[in-house]
Amino acid sequence: MGRSSVAARVLFVVIGAIALLVLGAAPGSAHSRLVSTNPADGDVLTASPATVSFTFDEPLLDGMNTISINDANGNMVTSSPVTPEGTVITLPIASPLVDGTYQAAYRVVSADGHAVMGAISFTVAAGSAITSPSASTSTAATAPGASSTPPSTSASASASASAAAGEPASPGTPWVLWLVVAIVAIAVIAGIVAAVRRGR
Repeated sequence: MGRSSVAARVLFVVIGAIALLVLGAAPGSAHSRLVSTNPADGDVLTASPATVSFTFDEPLLDGMNTISINDANGNMVTSSPVTPEGTVITLPIASPLVDGTYQAAYRVVSADGHAVMGAISFTVAAGSAITSPSASTSTAATAPGASSTPPSTSASASASASAAAGEPASPGTPWVLWLVVAIVAIAVIAGIVAAVRRGR
């Protein structure tokens, strides 16, 4: 068998292996997705919430997550790194929020190493009667209890937080996948060289 034939077979086998690795890794590279928040996006509350929390569909990397709260004028009220508890991150609010509308933004790092950002808004109306439609239809609108944001709100929230944070969420292929591809590519080159030498 000629050297070119051996090299071609080795190359064909390795290319197939790379394709399987890439296809197998693709489902695992999905970013964390926001599934619920407390308060819910758009809630009108009769008292300042004691905490703001976000729940995701998968665990987050520790030491790389932040929640910030801004007022209606874009001024930062509070911001702090937060430690995830499984799929949940929570920011305690030490000082009660005065009446007004607030944006709670998050920046987290999902298990695939990518940053995910988003935001919700809520209103504190402790000193006046609530006339928002959500007040008559949702118990979460009249108390800072648990409430859920449907997954569909996470896309618009992400765009809002990206603009507020001044940086886009990180898209693209995870670095771990590129590392695997690089290792396999090196193996391809080594295999071809070895096959050529054996064919001499």
